Amino acid sequence: METADLEMSIRKTQIDAYSVELRFNYESHADVNASCEGSLQADHGHLLEFESDLKEYGRHLTEYFFEDPKVRDTFLCAINATAANGDRCRLRFFISNTALELQKLRWELLERPDNHERISTSDHVLFSRYLFSRDFRAVQLRPRGNIRGLIAVSTLTPENVCKFKLAPLDAAAEIARVQKALAGLSCNAIGADAPLTMARLWDELRKEEYDILYLLGHGTSQRRPVFFIERADPAKPPYAEPQEFVDRFSELLRVPRLVVLGSCQSSFTNMALGPRLVEAGIPAVVAMQDSISLPTLESYTTMLFSELTKHGAIDHAVAAARDAIRDRQDCWMPVLFSRLKNNRIWFDAGFTSQPNTPAFWNTIIDRAKRAKLVPVIGPSFGDYIHGDLRDLAKNIIDTHKLPRLLSTTDSFPQVCQSLLAFVGGERDTAINHVRQAIREQVQRYHASAVPKERFASAEFQDLLWEVRQALPRDDRRDAYGLLAELDVPVFVTTTRDLLLAKSLKAKGKEPQVIECPWRGEDTLPPALEPPTPERPIVYHVFGTFQNEERLVLTEDDYFEFLIEATNNRDLIPEVIRSKTMHGSLAFLGFQLTDWSLRVLQYIFKSQESRQALYRHVHVAVQLNRADDFQSQNVHLAAFLAGMIAEFGNVQIFWGRPEDFLSQLLAGLTGSSLPLPLSQAA
Repeated sequence: METADLEMSIRKTQIDAYSVELRFNYESHADVNASCEGSLQADHGHLLEFESDLKEYGRHLTEYFFEDPKVRDTFLCAINATAANGDRCRLRFFISNTALELQKLRWELLERPDNHERISTSDHVLFSRYLFSRDFRAVQLRPRGNIRGLIAVSTLTPENVCKFKLAPLDAAAEIARVQKALAGLSCNAIGADAPLTMARLWDELRKEEYDILYLLGHGTSQRRPVFFIERADPAKPPYAEPQEFVDRFSELLRVPRLVVLGSCQSSFTNMALGPRLVEAGIPAVVAMQDSISLPTLESYTTMLFSELTKHGAIDHAVAAARDAIRDRQDCWMPVLFSRLKNNRIWFDAGFTSQPNTPAFWNTIIDRAKRAKLVPVIGPSFGDYIHGDLRDLAKNIIDTHKLPRLLSTTDSFPQVCQSLLAFVGGERDTAINHVRQAIREQVQRYHASAVPKERFASAEFQDLLWEVRQALPRDDRRDAYGLLAELDVPVFVTTTRDLLLAKSLKAKGKEPQVIECPWRGEDTLPPALEPPTPERPIVYHVFGTFQNEERLVLTEDDYFEFLIEATNNRDLIPEVIRSKTMHGSLAFLGFQLTDWSLRVLQYIFKSQESRQALYRHVHVAVQLNRADDFQSQNVHLAAFLAGMIAEFGNVQIFWGRPEDFLSQLLAGLTGSSLPLPLSQAA
């Protein structure tokens, strides 16, 4: 089933008028794509008299919005075109900053102008209020198996409950209800054993990477909007204002992809907080527009979370949850604010759907059994230890006040090139700044993993290993540990650390670690023993931080490296050239835009025979799906065909390296085979 896009946006053009713009995109039926611009009168005060009658409010709101025939006709053409083909239409309703007064209208009660079916609960329409964000980081989705939820219930002390005249909340019962609805996903809960404090909430959000946050408590909008939550300092009042939540979320390295705000007895979470959280970087927020009853909230959130665990589509789950409470007087109160294009929170890890996926997978397993699989490790392979390279680039830009234009790119080599210019071309100084930035990022990600002084005093490679060893022992999530389990003779890596070699040693193997001698006095590769699974070669293409002379970091480094590697084929030892030319390559931990991948692609193509690569199967593990993965599915094959066509039979496995490696190791023992996404979803 395809999902078409319909964006409806409202902007104020005059004191007494708004413009309404519709843009419809139906990829498989381009002939019905359309756009129009109409008008909307500013006078909507008459809707107030119908607030007690949902049916009448919805009818008059519909008449008000669809008064312009152009808007009405374009909308109906879009909705009818998708419904006629059995498809859905994703309606993103955008209200600009010039028309914020319209956010208070109950748009979730809007109806189709022809048959008065409520749009927000329609089977064929996925409705959300779309917002722009000043946070320009791309929203990356994670595989379903990695999704984590946090349930936080804010109950005050008996004294404060009485003081502020709040209804009691049964934290244990609320947590149990949501945990049941989220069955199948990994969830933590706080607030049941003792009243929740702001300090504990943010400590928990900093400690783990949560995808879903459900925050339930009391609020009030009298005089000023606040959310009731205890403080570690009892002298401070037990509530927080919206700006404090916005500031706290903005400080997090990794924000939840979905925040569900359940604030009873107030409209605190709508205009006061919901849109502001999206603007501050939260991809999607479900909030309440007014004082919602606890039974309605319980019914809504139970259905929301239950549906979300089935498919990971937020707007699908919201539509089902709205339908579950459609006959209640406060059914219009939950609202979805989103900056996502496809409103998904996770995806199923696995191969893209291909008719020959089982045969392809069996071939990959066979190649691994016969030691003919060559893992090619990307720079993001160990991001669960050292953090995201895009975050690292942003932190370097902020620390050294580099040109802000660079903050819009995820090109780490460009940032390093700018840093080199900033320090006057002193290469060792620039490298030291990068090394220090990694230390600081590791500390931010894993502050409690090792004693604080170790982050400053430990030798760089030792620090990374100590942090890796201190992480919770979950073999399914430890990519380096899984990789070291593979019995293959050659590993090609673009990482600049020694984590792979140390992981192999921890498994009882004796790795031969070498760097490409592309720069320096010794430009010949060292003599090597024939590699075996017990004594594998770990080939660092772009050097390590142990030898700064051979380290490839900046744009200039990549250009110089490529020239040297092209002119001197012998820079890469014969045994490694042979293994890569006659083996199946498994690209693990790359983003498709990585410079490392592009350079490796060129080097592999320029070796003895492109036909040798074409004779074997290869696999590329794409780290994360971006939010617009539906369009990725359509265009990715064409993109890869142009980029790495010389590799022949390449299939994409969507997911983390550990997802792929877990399934590969299971396949080697004969315990399981992965499903293509179309079957797993």
